[in-house]
Amino acid sequence: MRTLLLLLVAAMKLSALPISIYGDTADTMVSGVGLFPGFLNQNQVQNGQNGGGSVAFNYTAVFVFQLPTLGPNEAITSAEFSPYVLSAGSIYPTDLYGLSYRLSSNVLGSDWYSGPGDPVNTLIQSSFISVGIPMGRAVTSAAGNTALLNFLKAQYAAGAQGGEFIFLRLSTNGTNLINASVNFYYAADVAPFLVNAVPGTTLARWQEQYSPVLNLNIEETAAPEPATFFSIGLGLLAAGSLRRR
Repeated sequence: MRTLLLLLVAAMKLSALPISIYGDTADTMVSGVGLFPGFLNQNQVQNGQNGGGSVAFNYTAVFVFQLPTLGPNEAITSAEFSPYVLSAGSIYPTDLYGLSYRLSSNVLGSDWYSGPGDPVNTLIQSSFISVGIPMGRAVTSAAGNTALLNFLKAQYAAGAQGGEFIFLRLSTNGTNLINASVNFYYAADVAPFLVNAVPGTTLARWQEQYSPVLNLNIEETAAPEPATFFSIGLGLLAAGSLRRR
């Protein structure tokens, strides 16, 4: 009986595909007065207070990812976000939020937020970047992965399609911020920049090492054909009969 049940589960689960979606070069940062003006090869983004005592220098970092196209029987079953932290100089923790999908990869001035408890967007992990963490990749926790997965499912349920974009924001959870209390991260621009700067290297190498990445697992599930259900049902009945004897 147990074997036949396992066969039934195997028949319904056809395949699993892990994919890594690297950040879009639209990655940028936003202050309380609008988009950072940017510059060619914007390799770094930041969150926190840097350069003065007004909202003009209170930044949030926004990472952009293009959604994958899902087949009619496919679903995202796990998700993980990992940016590369260059330095964590903020004396405040940094929260990770999900911003609703859009047709364009453009980051908006309205994507900015600083402080605790954004009432508009989806909190994925509080204190995702803790104070003073070492340089290197930060990775969402198990609870953060679950929240990220639920956020992605909600985007598709709301009408998002493959090729459209979602936005993950790192914003400071603090008030009355202190100047130069800031975290720095690599943006998606860093990988193509390094390919040009270091001859003989590949884009894939630098993306894997430094780019912000959204790791997903996509599984294809489908109900077996009616004849398959009938055959498995007969087998289960036969097994049950044998057990009773």
